[in-house]
Amino acid sequence: MICVHNSNSGNEIIALQGLNPGDTLRFRIFDNSGSGPFSPTEVCVKKPSENDQCVNATEIIQTNGISFSDYVIDNSIAATGNDNCGLYYSDDDLWYRFMAQDTFALILVNTIHPGPIVQPIIEYYGSSCTGNSLGCTDKREYFANNLIIGQSYYFKIYSKAQNSGKGKFAISVTTPQVNYACSQSLLLSAGTTDQCTTPLTSTNISSGIDNASWFKFVALDSFHVIKVTNGTSNKYISIFSHCDSLPVAFTSNATESFLEYAHFNTDSTYYIQVSGVHNSEIIYDQFNFDICVLSRAQNDFTTGATLILPGNACENAMTGSTEGATASLISGPCLQNSIDVWYKFTPMHAFHKVTITPLSNSSFVHFSVYKFPDLQTPIECVTGLAQTATVINLNGLSLSDIYYIRVEANNIYDALLSRGTFNICISSPPANDDCSNYEEIETNKLHRCFYKTSGTTINATLQNAEPGTTKPNVWYKIIDPQIGMLITVTPTTAGFDPKIRLFEKVPESQAAFNILCVKKYIAIYLWGE
Repeated sequence: MICVHNSNSGNEIIALQGLNPGDTLRFRIFDNSGSGPFSPTEVCVKKPSENDQCVNATEIIQTNGISFSDYVIDNSIAATGNDNCGLYYSDDDLWYRFMAQDTFALILVNTIHPGPIVQPIIEYYGSSCTGNSLGCTDKREYFANNLIIGQSYYFKIYSKAQNSGKGKFAISVTTPQVNYACSQSLLLSAGTTDQCTTPLTSTNISSGIDNASWFKFVALDSFHVIKVTNGTSNKYISIFSHCDSLPVAFTSNATESFLEYAHFNTDSTYYIQVSGVHNSEIIYDQFNFDICVLSRAQNDFTTGATLILPGNACENAMTGSTEGATASLISGPCLQNSIDVWYKFTPMHAFHKVTITPLSNSSFVHFSVYKFPDLQTPIECVTGLAQTATVINLNGLSLSDIYYIRVEANNIYDALLSRGTFNICISSPPANDDCSNYEEIETNKLHRCFYKTSGTTINATLQNAEPGTTKPNVWYKIIDPQIGMLITVTPTTAGFDPKIRLFEKVPESQAAFNILCVKKYIAIYLWGE
């Protein structure tokens, strides 16, 4: 009836059709060369898959949601066939059908371990499984369009090679989002600034086998930053010059929300792929997200440093961002190789306070201060705490010099790349606004105030305030405390009601609320209504 020799090693499979139930069949096994060694064999006779023929095609439910949320697992080990589609041999095909829920559908196939099918082929027949097929692909996904809702459509799955490659696979049919493929990329408008004012909200839910969504934009400059924010960190961003090219840039870590590239050709079209992570062969991480294309921050370099005006309080505060910035080439240990932006100011007084506050999408803010023209050696370097304003007091400033501030902000979703937003201000509080910058008071040895000092809480802040205190305050240190002392504060502003708190020098382990303020000296903490 038939003789089969499909491989020189491994399993041999023979499929028999048109048999009469009840007949007895005999077969023999032998070494093809006639000179091979004797060896034991295992023989298994089993019924072929029911969907080996189109008439018994297995039904797949078309879904509209996460890819492979509804799927069928099958195995072509017992499949037969004797057809081909181009260079693809369907000698092990299995048949499937789905009822159209939309005018288009995406057929997906993925290998399943152990014993996976090798290079699965999808061959699509349309509404009938007779005649020639309408197309085939080895890309593990096939887009079928011009469908009639409620009508059934047929396709088959088989391995690419002839007489080999049989194995296990999963099939799913989904209604894909519009931009599931590069050829269907959605158009983005590249921003002219480093601010993402109008992001495009998109999704990779119901995406193809690569679990991705595609976008395109026209480059306005040689440098752009792609920003993708969403509720999950498991994503990758890639940039392509053409749909069929290798990526020119890509993120290497699933936690990264930004991708910069500095070699765009102006006025050329580029493609962006945003892909999720495959948690397994049939479990996909798919999500909604916002995407936008940023241009370089104007204050990315010292030459474009943003001018910020010192104020009495923070009336001249500015919002800043490092989302469209690059790393400055700064020597030394302070914020080395950090993505940063620059500000500059001319002092109004010899003392100023710089306050930088991370906004909701940032977790840390670090900054350093430089005196022009030396923009390599900082006069101050400050590392901030999580979700906390970072403050530094600048003493001894020269009113005729220009000072530069270099800011790094870490995005809460993207700490690896140090990008985020913040508020920055330069204020002019009293010099003793902070406990670390106290003013010294000499104790009168007699019972009269011969030695007096003038002070103010005007423009003072809550820096180093006692917990629960809501009023601005200033700090003093008694340089020669006595056994008994009378501290007198005389208001010179009508209605000012001063309050005094005296802190005794204590061991560090017993510090009340701020170790820095109380462990070094006896201090007066003065505030008022």
